[in-house]
Amino acid sequence: MRHPLFNAVLLPLGLALLAVRPGPAQEVDPLERLFTDSVRVEVVNVDVFVTDRQGKPVEGLSRDDFEVLVDGEPVEISNFYVGTAPAGRRLGLGESPPPVAETTTIEPPEAAVEAPRDQQLLLVIYIDNSNLRPLTRNRVFRFLRLFMLREFGPDDRFMVVSYDRSLNERQPLTDDPAEVISSLIEMEDLTGFRLQADLDRRDVLREIFDARGASEVSAQASVYAESVFHDVNNSIDALKQLVDSLAGLPGRKAVLYVSDGIAMRAGADVFAAMSERFQAPREEARALNFDASRRFEALAAQANANRVVIYSVDASGLRPHGNADVTIAHAGRGGNIESTHVANLQDPLFIMSNETGGQVIANTNNYETLLDRIGEDFNRYYSLGFVSSTVDSGRYHAIEVRLPGRKGLQVRHREGYRDKPAHQRMSESVQAALRFGVEQNPLAVSLEFGQRTKEDQKLYAVPMTVRIPMSKLVFFPVEESHRSQLKLFISARSEGGETSVVESFQHPIAIPAEQMERALVSDYQLRHTLRMRPGRQLLAVGVRDEIGAVSSIVLQSIDVGS
Repeated sequence: MRHPLFNAVLLPLGLALLAVRPGPAQEVDPLERLFTDSVRVEVVNVDVFVTDRQGKPVEGLSRDDFEVLVDGEPVEISNFYVGTAPAGRRLGLGESPPPVAETTTIEPPEAAVEAPRDQQLLLVIYIDNSNLRPLTRNRVFRFLRLFMLREFGPDDRFMVVSYDRSLNERQPLTDDPAEVISSLIEMEDLTGFRLQADLDRRDVLREIFDARGASEVSAQASVYAESVFHDVNNSIDALKQLVDSLAGLPGRKAVLYVSDGIAMRAGADVFAAMSERFQAPREEARALNFDASRRFEALAAQANANRVVIYSVDASGLRPHGNADVTIAHAGRGGNIESTHVANLQDPLFIMSNETGGQVIANTNNYETLLDRIGEDFNRYYSLGFVSSTVDSGRYHAIEVRLPGRKGLQVRHREGYRDKPAHQRMSESVQAALRFGVEQNPLAVSLEFGQRTKEDQKLYAVPMTVRIPMSKLVFFPVEESHRSQLKLFISARSEGGETSVVESFQHPIAIPAEQMERALVSDYQLRHTLRMRPGRQLLAVGVRDEIGAVSSIVLQSIDVGS
């Protein structure tokens, strides 16, 4: 099933959404601004996977076993969470249910304890059909369907996305693994574009080894590399689009990326063939003109900034090295070309996964065991939280996690994080709420809408009141009043998938000291007028208490006009 969600992400502003203040803007006095800035803190969670020499998860570690360094400097671990396999879990790969004696009394399973919101898992299975052969893809699908029967928690969620020269959502957000399995079955008939790429590569290699001189095929090699480079950049753009769309979602996010590999340097094997065929070592250097390594590193950094771990699966399995393809066999062709080809396709998989703390399945047909190891990450991990000291700087910081005094253990984790300004985090959360229907409402925000008024042929004025119980807000005294500071974020999406930009507005609050007790039992009301196109719209409203650093995001469907 193709869903328009991701097709809509990059569309231009389709809704004329404008919030208008009822009066002149109020200035925030310097004392209030200083206090607000001083309490802006962010807890950064780093998910850490610890394994022994056999690759098995190591359990039983405590906060004191870990040491976290940010940009080379130790930081205090303020939050510590241990992920464990859920009680009453599903069967793991290769497991059979235990025998039950006739006299055995079966106790009802204990109710699963819901994980904290910031520890809940979203797993996105990403099928890169642009870089897949149908045969290898469908072989891996058999193991992925088994994988979805393994141990997942009751609050884990899943999605299936494919890249078919455009990004398509095949299975929207769900908590039912059976829906993921059905989606994978439906996708088995889709086209895999790597077959055409194989033919193009075969043709250019044949012409290189049939040519009498480098000048006969030099231009053709460049054209081939440019074509591959174009496709690689489009594939990276699609992955980045997905990673960015996950930014505002709370909790842990994992992407299981399935492909037959993707080129680090487009045409590296073709230029290696030019070098080998014509004894021209400089030919290999031409691949540097089509090097995408920095883009893959930037993609990994963006995933780290959004707490996304990338797991890569090379669907090709065990690859033959050397001159294995008789259709392009040539007496003068050595094994270096195929070795270059395979390494070039796999290098990006290792960059994306290693730098985000994930794992790679490559050079093997043992998908069952290795997928099971990936599944262990989802339940058996340690989450280490620390308070960022440079909130809102926008900088990227390197992370290192150590286990001093624990020899022989392997530690994996994302290699860095980015300090995002509070307004960026809120904007991302509002966008994620629209795309995935995820709400959070600790401030008990409620929305009311007044009579829609037609302004012209295209727009309606929609009065909106945002209510927040005053008792949910944090105030501080300044002279003879109590102050707070709210920030409102608004966006909307049409039924056709068009999404507006996120508008934001500051709302200073000043309550006279003598009225504060009475005010705390009432609601604070923010009134705005939205200018919207007719039709059914999904509206997302975010409210951030700047003093208390607490945020709410609520969704409301409304009908505008006729």
